[in-house]
Amino acid sequence: MSSPPSHIADTVDQLQRTLAAAEAENDRLLALMAKKEAQWEAAKQSLFEQFKLAIERQFGLSTEKYRVEQGDLLIN
Repeated sequence: MSSPPSHIADTVDQLQRTLAAAEAENDRLLALMAKKEAQWEAAKQSLFEQFKLAIERQFGLSTEKYRVEQGDLLIN
């Protein structure tokens, strides 16, 4: 069996190098996407906690804000 002409072998080599570079770029982009997704999730959780605290401050029980001792309510 004879070997393929050199121009075909060169083309195959070039295509393999292009494919390897594309796969490496794809892996890099997938890792970047995972990192960004984790950052967005952390930011979302932080905002959710801030929102929850703001709601609790605004609509929480007023007795929690002004704690009055039972003895202070007695009239002498």
